[in-house]
Amino acid sequence: MLSRYLNRWGFLPILLLLFVGAQVPFLEADPHIQISLSSRDAFTDEGLNTSQVINRVNHGNWVVNECDNLIKTPLFSLWLYPVYAIFGTSILAGRLWVLFGCMALLFFASRKNKFLPWIAGTFVLTILTQYYAFQYIRFTMAEMTACFLVLTALSYAVRYQGNDSLWELVWSGLFLWAAVFVKNQFGYVLAFLPVWAMIIPFVNGRFWTRQTIISLSVSILTLILGAAVYYFGWYLQVKETYDYVMADQAGGRFIPWEQFYAMRLQAEEFLFSSEVYFITCSGVFSLFALAINFFTSKNRPLLTISLLSLVWAVAEFHKFAMWYVPSRYLSPLLFAWGIFISVQLVWAIKNALDYHFFSRVVALAALVLFLGVFAKNLIAVKQTYDERQFVIHETNQMLSKVAFGNRPVAGPWAPALARETGARIIPVWYGYFNDDQLMEKFNPKIIVSEADEGDSGGAFRNRGIDLQSRADSSKKVQVGHYEIFIYYLP
Repeated sequence: MLSRYLNRWGFLPILLLLFVGAQVPFLEADPHIQISLSSRDAFTDEGLNTSQVINRVNHGNWVVNECDNLIKTPLFSLWLYPVYAIFGTSILAGRLWVLFGCMALLFFASRKNKFLPWIAGTFVLTILTQYYAFQYIRFTMAEMTACFLVLTALSYAVRYQGNDSLWELVWSGLFLWAAVFVKNQFGYVLAFLPVWAMIIPFVNGRFWTRQTIISLSVSILTLILGAAVYYFGWYLQVKETYDYVMADQAGGRFIPWEQFYAMRLQAEEFLFSSEVYFITCSGVFSLFALAINFFTSKNRPLLTISLLSLVWAVAEFHKFAMWYVPSRYLSPLLFAWGIFISVQLVWAIKNALDYHFFSRVVALAALVLFLGVFAKNLIAVKQTYDERQFVIHETNQMLSKVAFGNRPVAGPWAPALARETGARIIPVWYGYFNDDQLMEKFNPKIIVSEADEGDSGGAFRNRGIDLQSRADSSKKVQVGHYEIFIYYLP
């Protein structure tokens, strides 16, 4: 029975289930305290990514100008809606839904080529167990879901290399657009499709032919179709709020070229950090391995996967040119390089089985690196297990006992700390969202704020609201590095 199962489905479903099992002890835990030292990151953003869909489930309406996340993540919000509607808005329900969705996409993508299951299995062990990826993959945040959609797009492009069916390129383009609908910050991935469409004929030995022109044309037309759907189906429907959010968040985002040293320092700080160093070394090794295989191997499927994933991996370096780079922005970089590294390891092992002594030396070096990466990842997972905290979950449980009536919970931390209460949750930032006449418009029952209001840019203080004097009582909770006060209002 087991042999029949393995012959049909392979080892990957078992490995994915084991990975999900490893996530179980963390499903209600806070993000690890060191996950992002430059921002609140997953501590607040996991709640913010879900606040509008939670309000839709609990109170029956989408309010696009209530927060900036629905504008940026429409498909992700829609994806979360059914699980929250059926099972409630708990942290556990949302995280399980996102985790199983990512595993399903990985399994689906792996069915497109005979090498992809092995690459996917290697990827799980080397990258999804890595400190950052192991956490972000379970959070109700859009980045990892978007990454798996890009991977699925890549798998369709790989299949195009083998069968020349233009529908594979169409599907690839549609999954790239799905990633953008999940989070609009992934707009740059749309440029991958025409690049991939030119790389594949090159791998097949017919770089500039009639087929190349046709495939390039189909790619561009698919992107134009997706752009039309996004523009008419989404942007025009929410234009005022969309423009408002993008004007605030897109302006002045990138470091001027004259300050290149700042980009270099950000890259060095991340790539040579203790959590990422082994991945960086594996990436350098993989580039050398690809250079050797490029000139010595005739394995077109593995060369295709290598070059397509390398396009994505190189593109991710643009994140270091941003002034503001929280860890979640860099998770796609780890993801893309992880795919590329996994391909080279599988390729090295295949060469060792097929070719001469030198190939076995390369495969041995690759295996040593793989074992080093995996061991380092397991140590990090053990550390995060030992240092788990459940303050966010416990605070949600505590606030669930409050009788809110029709009064909401307000503040940037409200979506994280009150998502399970059933109350309407209203994030607040000074000069951005919901700070003007907050008390008159919403009459909140509870306001959640850091003591210095650094989380909201002083939204309450700058509007003349003294939270301590207004509150009947308050309670302090410590979430990660942040000291937060819960103010109970009369």
